[in-house]
Amino acid sequence: MKTEGNNIALSVENITKTYPGVIALNHVSIDFRQGEVHALVGENGAGKSTLMKVISGAISPDEGTFVINGTSYHKITPAEASEKGIQIVHQEISLVPFLSVTENIFLGNFIGNGVTVNQKEMRRKVKELFAQLISQM
Repeated sequence: MKTEGNNIALSVENITKTYPGVIALNHVSIDFRQGEVHALVGENGAGKSTLMKVISGAISPDEGTFVINGTSYHKITPAEASEKGIQIVHQEISLVPFLSVTENIFLGNFIGNGVTVNQKEMRRKVKELFAQLISQM
């Protein structure tokens, strides 16, 4: 898959992931261009969540590569994926039910000084984020 000249932000190439007795992903390839919206649809066990976990760095593929903005990877950590603009919204209604919406949004990236969390700044950023989302509707 060519990544130059097509505004391809992410290219998944021949990703395979197996578990004991199960082939979750079998040479999956797909391109994601800037500005496009995609939906993955399929039955339970079709590999949708597994693909998202590979792309977001939560699990490593057995085979294949993906190209993010022209750089090729076989595997990536969640922190590296996030730095490159790849984040996942999990299907669970609440990631951590005992945390606030703001805390769930900043999960793993709390704003603070390493000792305390700056709740006020996180709420300000969430309000700004929601305002941006609403303006794009």
